[in-house]
Amino acid sequence: MGRMQRIAIRILAAALAIPLLAGLAYAHTRLQGADPAPDATVEEPPGRIRIWFNQPVDVLPDAIVVTGPDGARIDADDAALDPEDRRAIVATLRATQAGVYTVQWRVLSTDGHPVSGSYRFEVANPAPPPMEDTAADLHATTAVASTDAPAPPAARAGHLSSPPGAIGLRVARGLHLLALIAALGPLVFVLAVLGPRSTPGINARALRIGRLGAWLLPVAALVMLVAQAAALAGSAAGGLGGEMLGAVLGTQWGKLWLARLVAALILIGILDRAVAVADRPFGSLRPAAAAGLLVGLALVVLTSLNGHAAAAEKPWVAVAGDAIHLLAAVAWLGGLLALRFGLYPALGDRAPHERRAVLADAVPRFSTLALTCVLALVATGLYQAYAYLGDAAAPLRSPYGATLAGKLALVALVMIPAAVNLLVVRPRLASGTSRDAGDAAAENAVQTLRRLVTLEAAIGLLIVAVVAVLTTLPPPG
Repeated sequence: MGRMQRIAIRILAAALAIPLLAGLAYAHTRLQGADPAPDATVEEPPGRIRIWFNQPVDVLPDAIVVTGPDGARIDADDAALDPEDRRAIVATLRATQAGVYTVQWRVLSTDGHPVSGSYRFEVANPAPPPMEDTAADLHATTAVASTDAPAPPAARAGHLSSPPGAIGLRVARGLHLLALIAALGPLVFVLAVLGPRSTPGINARALRIGRLGAWLLPVAALVMLVAQAAALAGSAAGGLGGEMLGAVLGTQWGKLWLARLVAALILIGILDRAVAVADRPFGSLRPAAAAGLLVGLALVVLTSLNGHAAAAEKPWVAVAGDAIHLLAAVAWLGGLLALRFGLYPALGDRAPHERRAVLADAVPRFSTLALTCVLALVATGLYQAYAYLGDAAAPLRSPYGATLAGKLALVALVMIPAAVNLLVVRPRLASGTSRDAGDAAAENAVQTLRRLVTLEAAIGLLIVAVVAVLTTLPPPG
């Protein structure tokens, strides 16, 4: 058994171990209760409102906005986390009238997703006029319900809505995933596929793709920051305000965003160095490529920390599985980009027999890498589907499930050209590597490989687009 095969088995074993760990429960942030409760009727105007969720949340400007029967805002604009429970937010009310009050709330969930909703409650009697010698106590509070108690039926009626900036978030996440793939995939390709056997010009072309992807990372980060702020502010203009941007950067999501931005800038410097030494002996390139891969691994983990896995009951186990899933996608799809747009152009001026010899040497190693990545994707992806959806009918009942089913269908589709490459084209390349094997059949194998790799990469980009949508949808349940 070759070295690459042994590495492949170890990686796959790690991926398969994730589902066998203690059971995970993935849950999106959801409204659990409120006081006053949705659709409730209270006797007197409350002096405070308290809303709680199933997970800790971050509070931003206008986290709670309450309007009275006359449409005027009656909260004190002081929404904050409950100091005794990070799952709850509280705000002071200046309610005096009888009638129907409207509550709008908006928070940032543990997994970095904006979550918002609204509900109404009714006040039966107006507040009594103040006594001559006593000022009205505007900070009186209603009874506080325990967050450990089951949410009353009315609380579950609270409306969870999609953030106004959902499209912007999907574009930003798709751009970030594409940048990760383009930045890190070529590094894996150079280290695991080309290695010391590479000839001048090939490494440089592959690493230039990586450098372009690295420069795209901070661009994606800026787009994501503005989209996140816009989603929380309720409008694009509100998201560009300094107050909202500053508030977002102060959340857990914002701290992870800053860490990703710093890592991206470091990666740019490393890849600049790698490109500069790409055509020197491989020993000069290996340290820079390995350092870039380590920084890239940190970027992958930071990305997973801002995703659905962060909201699991055992987040570090969930994040590990998600990171393996993402790293496998990066190595596979990024390797396809390096093969199609790095290796192939670099071989354009080579003699046919030399071109076939290089491909016959590189393609088997990439096939082993790609097969390992796809198996890791399937293993971790199927378990994520089980953890998120819970039963086979869920894909038919929720946008998240339907989108996940579409992603799995695309993964199955991309296996077709991959299988043809592995079982048909690869043996033909191996049989046509000699100088005398310049026949049309051998050269046709080279062109067939190029077309199939292009098709694989195109389907891979569709998968990235679907995942960008998937990451903005709340799992059912």
